[in-house]
Amino acid sequence: MLAVSALGFVAACPGEGGDDGGESGASSLCAAQATVAECDVADGCLWDPDHEQCIIDCASIEDRSACLDTDECFWDGRACFYGAI
Repeated sequence: MLAVSALGFVAACPGEGGDDGGESGASSLCAAQATVAECDVADGCLWDPDHEQCIIDCASIEDRSACLDTDECFWDGRACFYGAI
């Protein structure tokens, strides 16, 4: 399934892509993209310059279940965010 962010970006919903040991599909895909050049918005990822790593773009996830299926995102009742409450 694809999710469309408010900015119009299309991203694969996390949790899809098979069994990968507990990590969501988008999460492990983003983690594998080791440089800013590899970090692809089309994969549902964004570059975190503070930590110099590619992370899942939680804000692009519009579905509560898909948000909660990730290890990195949390749902505040209206939207999906990166981090923990």
